[in-house]
Amino acid sequence: MSASAAQVPATRLSTPSSAGPLDPHVATDFDRVILPDPLPEPAPLPTAATVTPRRGGGSGRWWAAAASIVLISGIVVAGIFTVQSAQARERLVAATAALERAEEAVGASQDEWDAATAAHDALATGAAPVTDRTGAALAALAGMTDEPARLAAQEALDALAAELQESPEAAPAAYTPAPVEDADAEALLAAAGDAGEHGETLDAAAADVRADTTLLEERMAGLRVALLALAATLPPSAERIVAENPLPDVPVRDATLAAAQAGAAATDEASALAGMETYAAAVAALRAEQARLAEEQARQREAAQQRSQAPAPRSQRQPATEPLPVPVPDPGPGPGPAPDPDPEPEPEPEPEPEPEPEPEPEPDPDDWWVWRP
Repeated sequence: MSASAAQVPATRLSTPSSAGPLDPHVATDFDRVILPDPLPEPAPLPTAATVTPRRGGGSGRWWAAAASIVLISGIVVAGIFTVQSAQARERLVAATAALERAEEAVGASQDEWDAATAAHDALATGAAPVTDRTGAALAALAGMTDEPARLAAQEALDALAAELQESPEAAPAAYTPAPVEDADAEALLAAAGDAGEHGETLDAAAADVRADTTLLEERMAGLRVALLALAATLPPSAERIVAENPLPDVPVRDATLAAAQAGAAATDEASALAGMETYAAAVAALRAEQARLAEEQARQREAAQQRSQAPAPRSQRQPATEPLPVPVPDPGPGPGPAPDPDPEPEPEPEPEPEPEPEPEPEPDPDDWWVWRP
C-alpha cells in the first residue's frame, strides 16, 4: 500500500468537519477529483522506510476546494445581508418620504382652512352693518311705500340675519408631529397615516366653511334684489303721499318726489338704502309740515268762531227791541169772482190846492221898540 493510498481515508473523514455545507457542484467535482471510482484496494500500513513525501498530491487540491467553498459561502451570506440591508434602507427611505408628503399635505390643508375662514369672516363682517342699516330703513318706510315689497325685503333681511347668527365651523386641533425614530420605518409610516388623517379633517372643515360662505353670499344677494325692488316702488308712493298732503309749499313736495326718483335709480344696495333714507326723511318732513299747517288753520278757524260768538262791548250794544213778529206767509187770493177782462181805468187824482200865504201882522203902537231905529 502506497503512502497516497493510505492517506485517502483520512482525507474523506476530515472533509465534513472542516468544510460545512457544500455546493452540490463543488461536492461532485471534489468526488471526481479526490475519490476515484473504483477505490483502490487498501494497502498495508506504511513503514518508516517506505513513507516518502508526495509531491503535488490530492491534499493540496482539497484545501483549494475548501477555501473556495468558504469564500463562496461568505459571499452568499454577505449577499443576503446586503440585499436585506438594501431592502430595509429602501423601506426606510419610502417611509420618510411618505411622512414628508403627508406633513406637506397637512400644511396645504391648513392654508385652505385659513383662507376659507378669512373669506367667510370678511363677508360676515361686511354684512353686519348692512343688516343694521337695512333694518332701520325698512322700519322708517312703514306706511310710506308699497307694503308687500317692504315685507319681502324684511323677510330677506331676517334670513340674512339668521345666517349671520349661525356659529362658525370650529377650527380643528392644530397638527403636532409625533416624535418618531428616523430609523424606524414602521413608526414613520404610522406618523404619515396620522398626518394624512389630520389633513383630511382640515379639508372637510374647509369645505364646510366654503359652503357657509356660499350660503351667506346667496342671502346677501337675495336682500340686494329685494331692496332694489322696494326702491322701484318709491315714485308712485311719493305721488300718492304728496297728493294726500297738499298744504306744504311746493319745494317741500318736490323734495319728496326727487328723493323717490333717486331711490328708484339705485343699482346696488348701498345707493338704494341711501335713497330710501332720504325719501323717508322727506316724507316725514312733508307730513310734519302738513300737520303744522293743518293745526294752524284749525286754530285760526277756532279763533274766528270765538270772535263771532263773543258779546259786543256795552258802548256798541243797541237798545233792546221787542222781537219782530214772525211774518205770516200770504195765503194768496181766495176763490172769488173772476176779474173783468178789461177793468176801467181809475180817474187821475186832482192836485191839492196850494195854501194862501198868511198876511203880515200890523205893528202894535204899544210896541215902541219896533219903531226904534
